[in-house]
Amino acid sequence: MQNQDLQEELARLAQRVWRARKIPASLLDDPKCFLEENGIEIPAGYEPRVTANKDFISFRFLPQKLTVLSEFAQGRLRDGGSGELLFRFEFKLIWD
Repeated sequence: MQNQDLQEELARLAQRVWRARKIPASLLDDPKCFLEENGIEIPAGYEPRVTANKDFISFRFLPQKLTVLSEFAQGRLRDGGSGELLFRFEFKLIWD
């Protein structure tokens, strides 16, 4: 999955959470399960972390193993130009 695809899926999920006006406890307690239940594929070798409040949701994907470094070096993973082996997507809520 490309970073752009993942970002779009996370943006749609963030919108659904905000429309409900309540952050589900499972999003913070078990983000991997919550994301998978909502049809979002977790990049192989990454562990999701989520921070959320009434103004923003931040999704971070941290590498679990050193094999991710090898895949990155071989060009199989993209870092979005940041040079870091950390995928991070933040969405700020702007109330209408």
